Amino acid sequence: MNSKFYMRTRIIMGTDCAAKNGELFKTLGKKALIVTGTQSAKKNGAEQDVISALESAGIYGVR
Repeated sequence: MNSKFYMRTRIIMGTDCAAKNGELFKTLGKKALIVTGTQSAKKNGAEQDVISALESAGIYGVR
């Protein structure tokens, strides 16, 4: 079996990177699916940071 896979990726890192780059989410669509592990994203606040950035951009997250 032959297969090909291509996935264009942009990685943004740094303190408050979701909040500082929230406008980039608008270029990706109107809805979002947030996939995280069981607890770590909630405990360290990353999940809420992304949800807030999505909401500010007018994008609705699905958990």
